[in-house]
Amino acid sequence: MTWNVVEQLRIRTDWWQAVVGLAKKHASALADSLALGSPPSVDLWRQVPSPRAYERASRKRMADSNDADWRNRAANRRPVEGPTEVDIVFEGPGFLIFVEAKLGSDMSMRTTYDPSRNQIERNIDCVLESAGNRDALFWMFVKDRQGEFEYAKVVEAYRSDIGRLQSRLPHRDPELLARLVDNIALVEWRELLPLLPGIPELADVRAEICRRIG
Repeated sequence: MTWNVVEQLRIRTDWWQAVVGLAKKHASALADSLALGSPPSVDLWRQVPSPRAYERASRKRMADSNDADWRNRAANRRPVEGPTEVDIVFEGPGFLIFVEAKLGSDMSMRTTYDPSRNQIERNIDCVLESAGNRDALFWMFVKDRQGEFEYAKVVEAYRSDIGRLQSRLPHRDPELLARLVDNIALVEWRELLPLLPGIPELADVRAEICRRIG
């Protein structure tokens, strides 16, 4: 479904300006310049390795734990945290955007070896690692922005107290984290639908999205 929407959306010559316009409705701090120039490259389901600083800290945490299985896992040279699969990547010369697409499901609140590392935090850590000197951003395409979903609660918690995220990512620049959180956009699928070309071939895609979002 994500592939269908992204591919059909890109039929529009102004697809990038339209998507940025939606994001700015929910993240007004986004720079207007983001929509300028050529559209970014698009990559789906990119595999991104765990950030090195987190990997080191996580391995030490496990090695120091009282859990024998965790201590054994820490001694194993394989990466403690496997690669993150990013649903959608928008990449331009001056920015890198990771998008988590949630059409029906909620976010994961833990990873296999870190009960306190949620899916949003993991994506934020990875996009900051991958962006280099470019602007790093994290967005979500979601069913609903309301508080019944954990992703909405987590984003609101970070916005109201950036210290919560900083405490979980102490290896990241606090100013970069604060800027990234200001630019998080939760775009609903129902907002994306009107951007799709009105062609008969998309009728099934539209119907399935409408069924899932209710």
